[in-house]
Amino acid sequence: MMSNKIGVGVITCNRLDFFKQCISSIEAVDALVVVNDGAPYPEENYPTSVEHVIQHEKNMCVGISKNDALRYLLNKGCEHIFLVEDDIEIIDNEVFRKYIKASEITGLKHLNYALHGPLNKDDLGFKKPRFVVNYDNDISISLNWSCPGAFSYYNKKVIETVGFMDERFQNYWEHLEHSYRMVLQGLLPGFRWWPDIEDSDKYIWDLDQDLSQSEIRKDKSEFKKKYSHSTEVFFDLHGTIPREIEQKPLGKILENLNKIKELYAITNG
Repeated sequence: MMSNKIGVGVITCNRLDFFKQCISSIEAVDALVVVNDGAPYPEENYPTSVEHVIQHEKNMCVGISKNDALRYLLNKGCEHIFLVEDDIEIIDNEVFRKYIKASEITGLKHLNYALHGPLNKDDLGFKKPRFVVNYDNDISISLNWSCPGAFSYYNKKVIETVGFMDERFQNYWEHLEHSYRMVLQGLLPGFRWWPDIEDSDKYIWDLDQDLSQSEIRKDKSEFKKKYSHSTEVFFDLHGTIPREIEQKPLGKILENLNKIKELYAITNG
């Protein structure tokens, strides 16, 4: 039986100004946990809505931090889990119900805010999905080339099916590989066709639109090493690297979306 509890995990690392904007924008949910993967923040920066803080003694990377949040929220009995990075601001707290409704109508158990960073936008900074699919109940889904993980929705069933993120990744590919496993399990329509609600920009604001304040990109030499390592991990897991994965044509993607809806949509949603 579904609990319908909503849990939010906020992931932060050495960006107190961003974190304060992010955490103050999140209204009450059933469970709110913060995972701090950097230096501790003064206690007064955690509002009373935060029920628990997981403070790492040393930097453990994004995948481990997100897994800590997922495990905590699953243990709290949450059916609907949102992971939010600290450079995201919620501008309409209906966002959680909107993503849950979209999941119920479409059968998609994992959705990602597509507009973090520049890769799913045109040269003027406007959203540029590959395709938009219209469903019932005023739900439309955009399909996007890039798979950012700054704001992500997970139904607990998707974690029960594919497991957690692989903790060998070092701040690169962990979220993409996790989502690719969902493609392989038939839970997402296809690689490079990553779904988001079409009007996500009405609910979410990207505080770091050009990624210039990215903590993990500050040391370019170290970032290149971690990129190379993570690419090797991806190859060890799948015998290929992301840029060489076959992309299915749109017709096949639409067929897969119909199958996902038939299998997993909640008809009374």
